[in-house]
Amino acid sequence: MKNIKKLYIGISEEHEAGVALVENGQLVFAINEERLTRKKLQDGWPSLSIQQTLNYIRTNYPSHKIDGIGIASEYHVSTDESITSKGFVRSLISFLGKHAPNISIGNRYVLPIFRQVLIMSQYSRKRKIRELLQSIPEFKNSKIKYYDHHFCHAVSAIAFSGFENSLAITIDAAGDGYCANAYLYKDKKIQTIHKTSFFHSIGYYYTLVMLILGFKEGQQGKVTGLAARGNPSKTLQIFKKYIIFNKKNESFQNKAFNYLDNFENLKKDLQMHTREDAAAGIQSHLENCILEFISYLINKYKLEKPYNMVLAGGVFANVLLNSKIAKLNGLEDLFIFPNMTDGGLTAGAAATIEAETLKSFESNKMNTIYLGQPISDDEILSAINKYNCKYKYLENIEIHVAKLLSEDKVIARYYGKMEFGPRALGNRSILYSAKDPSVNNWLNKKLKRSEFMPFAPVVMDEISEDYFKINQKLPTKYMTIVCEVTEKCMKECPAVVHVDNTARPQVVSKLDNPQLWNILNEYRKITGTGVLVNTSFNMHEEPIVCSPLDAIRAFNDASLDGMAIGNYFIWK
Repeated sequence: MKNIKKLYIGISEEHEAGVALVENGQLVFAINEERLTRKKLQDGWPSLSIQQTLNYIRTNYPSHKIDGIGIASEYHVSTDESITSKGFVRSLISFLGKHAPNISIGNRYVLPIFRQVLIMSQYSRKRKIRELLQSIPEFKNSKIKYYDHHFCHAVSAIAFSGFENSLAITIDAAGDGYCANAYLYKDKKIQTIHKTSFFHSIGYYYTLVMLILGFKEGQQGKVTGLAARGNPSKTLQIFKKYIIFNKKNESFQNKAFNYLDNFENLKKDLQMHTREDAAAGIQSHLENCILEFISYLINKYKLEKPYNMVLAGGVFANVLLNSKIAKLNGLEDLFIFPNMTDGGLTAGAAATIEAETLKSFESNKMNTIYLGQPISDDEILSAINKYNCKYKYLENIEIHVAKLLSEDKVIARYYGKMEFGPRALGNRSILYSAKDPSVNNWLNKKLKRSEFMPFAPVVMDEISEDYFKINQKLPTKYMTIVCEVTEKCMKECPAVVHVDNTARPQVVSKLDNPQLWNILNEYRKITGTGVLVNTSFNMHEEPIVCSPLDAIRAFNDASLDGMAIGNYFIWK
């Protein structure tokens, strides 16, 4: 058995509910419920994720008790609280709107009362959670604590950045009554320096635009991609009427007041404009407001240059915004937690209860993103036999995959532990040559997707700067940022270049993922190019594949040329 100090888990019921396990300051296992239920953005009690975590604990830490359980979010808002439906929270907002000026919901004096009412409404939830957890032997008598939504976001970025000090920014549509918070991390302590009421959420407005443009929940990234095709000046003034960063008030300000009615109001204001111009306008406004917010914090707290910054929260899934933040004057290093949306709250909750127990917030550099359950050859063979696949076992499967890719074959790859977060980073990916710019159309049709953005590239770290205008300080390991491409990339890899001459690369080192690096290296030996298309291995509107059965079913549905699953290669 390993030399163990303590084990802590974090649990979240929010969108992309799940569980994370921390041992001695490092994430060792994490999974989101959507991968197991096969329902995107699954929220609610993550019973399947808890069972997977227990399997991992019982295999790797037999007879060991969990020392603490952190629950993300002080109150949980279920899926009936969407913009287009009315649940408890929305009913409460409506009540306040009828009996007091609507702006009062965002008032710093009213918000704490509003939050307290919501927290008090959670008594039944907390009782049920305690009963569920206490019924599990490994969790019996474990300390259980609830933590603020935004604080969990902040800790996820602080605890796994490896920075000794940093400015932490968390921005999302809403969480525990807030939408844009800031924290200073220094001397192994975290200080909260700013909180913004959810009523003044710029992330909320970005979500409204997503819905108005006809996209579905969780598809904010499509707005970001569409923005490059529009003219922001056509719609920018519209968004300025709704929300701004007010320098005098030192905060975001919802100028439109009518929080719940703004979907219809904004829809009317945008009806004479193209989808592209609407997307470009909200993207530009988002960038401008958030850059103003960050600059205000830097100046107010007199951060010494160079300074470090860490980011988490759903708004920082916006890779174009992240690229603008990376260019801020005086920034030394930037870390964006790879599972920056609510799916990453579990990591923050686990790290928080560990830190509270140890009375010190340690920051350790994240050592891997591949945090899923290990898959055995027996499981792979069972799935292969169930689907009656043609297959062969290959000791050096990377060489075989690289050869097929050089022949313009589309190859799915399912290997080792699953990635934690929204990006497929090679272990649950579909790979293809980056030289064919038409791949976006025909491969998406195979996958039954309605996409218009180019696929992301995966590249060997040794040659990454030949293709992308990056430096080693940019967070390019986890596809969390875009950068400009070089002439060489435009010439050799047009399939991964967006209309604005940018790309969202995954830079792979031999240390991080040796098998994926080997495929790229072998492909480079044959073609002279060390870049491939990397798109997530899933069918339209499905989460990324999780089990071998998921993988083979998706492989068959998409009619791909072949799949490397572990060291087994299967074909039609």
